[in-house]
Amino acid sequence: MNIKIVQFISAVSGTSAIIFSLYSFDRDRIVIFILALIIGILLILLPKIIDFINKNILKIKKQSEKEFYSSLDFSEISTMYVIGHTGKEIYTHLHFQLERLIREGKDIPKEIFILIRSPYIEGSFRNDYIRDTINKIISLKQDFTCKQNGKYSNIKIDIRYYEALPSIRGVLCLLKNNDKICFFSSYYWSDYRTSKAFDFGYRIYHKSKNKDKSINFIESWFNYFWGNDEIHTIVFDFDATLVDSINIQIKAWIEVLKQQIYTGDIELDNLSDEIRKIINSEEELIKYFKKIFISKQHADIIIKEIFINLDESKLIEINKKRYDLREKLIFDAKFFDGAIATLTVLSKKFNLAIVSSTGERMINTFLSEYENKENIRNMFSIILGKFDPILLLKHQNIEHKAFLLQKISSLTGIPLSRIVLIGDNNSDYLAAKQLGVDFIECRASAKNLGIDSFIDKKIIEDHSSHLFFTYYNELSQKLDIVSKNKKNRKYNYYQTANNTGS
Repeated sequence: MNIKIVQFISAVSGTSAIIFSLYSFDRDRIVIFILALIIGILLILLPKIIDFINKNILKIKKQSEKEFYSSLDFSEISTMYVIGHTGKEIYTHLHFQLERLIREGKDIPKEIFILIRSPYIEGSFRNDYIRDTINKIISLKQDFTCKQNGKYSNIKIDIRYYEALPSIRGVLCLLKNNDKICFFSSYYWSDYRTSKAFDFGYRIYHKSKNKDKSINFIESWFNYFWGNDEIHTIVFDFDATLVDSINIQIKAWIEVLKQQIYTGDIELDNLSDEIRKIINSEEELIKYFKKIFISKQHADIIIKEIFINLDESKLIEINKKRYDLREKLIFDAKFFDGAIATLTVLSKKFNLAIVSSTGERMINTFLSEYENKENIRNMFSIILGKFDPILLLKHQNIEHKAFLLQKISSLTGIPLSRIVLIGDNNSDYLAAKQLGVDFIECRASAKNLGIDSFIDKKIIEDHSSHLFFTYYNELSQKLDIVSKNKKNRKYNYYQTANNTGS
């Protein structure tokens, strides 16, 4: 409430009470006079009372970033978490304080973590600010290693990126006595084109014994975006990557083929020459479909290898029947050996998701009911499949899983540079490469079919750096390699840019 309005109300209240009391001096009216006077005084003091409560009881204080950092005793802080957009304000003022403390040989926090928006999705204007933040952090890391007395050699400072549209910004300080000091602010739209940070925030002192968890919201956002590793989200293909399902897919193709012949929906003349020759041999059909799975890989291509002289609507009808049969057979599929144990470990460290050419309903049903192990479905935060609405968008020469990976990035708020795709075939590999996403090939299904890989060697850009595993107990080691590469790229990108003068 505006202070002048409060004072006006209190003055009116007090004056009214005095005038009213002049008419009579009986006890009731004296009590009314005293109460009115007390209320008037309280109204006058209300802003100061609220300010006192904020500062001394709730420990809330309105400050700018510069004022907040200046008010801190850095020697009492063990860990600092900073979340912002470009770091132009929220980190720059911290950097100034840290440089000053280092020059003076004073104590600084042992761990400093900075979370800002990914430079890859910003325009050149804000990208320059991000670059400046990264370069400041790089220079500070170098300062820590060059100090002769080794006082700062164990200081850890690091940066990671998120992709979501920025909404909150702030600083969380964990004190050595387990108390917390938090500064939080946010962004607003100055017009329809530009978001801006408020030039102030709120400082909160939170005692460790206080059960109120109201300041935990900024900690939860930071922890989510920061993650436990340079890799934030691991995305798995479903068929032939997590689950050994090729045999049930082959069975569904053979079943629908026989149904079409038996019911008279198609004639033998509608079958390819190779299929007509082996139509009465189950063993030969299985061999044929295994071969065609390796070479063609996609249902839309496979169906045209089997049936001829049919219009598109009939092919769509047959493919739907084949898919329905496959859905009924899904519980005959099994996870590859070691896959569930590996997923259990990975889910405690990473965000897990699935993108697939299989429908999400089928995947959800399988995961939810697989051998009565309900927790398997809960390991995956997102499942996107062949019926996802984003695939209704018209596109050319873009792998459909590239669209699904983009959607994973949008839904999680995590940049593609912090995502890894685990897949088994050409389309998985190409989708990852189209987006610059790290890729690890799963060769478990290829091994079962007696071949090295489903991926055409001709499309692999660099065989020396191509990562793959055959058994799931090998996956963690491959992820460690990807994580290390991501960390190197994170800093080297801007160091290279500076050296080239770009």
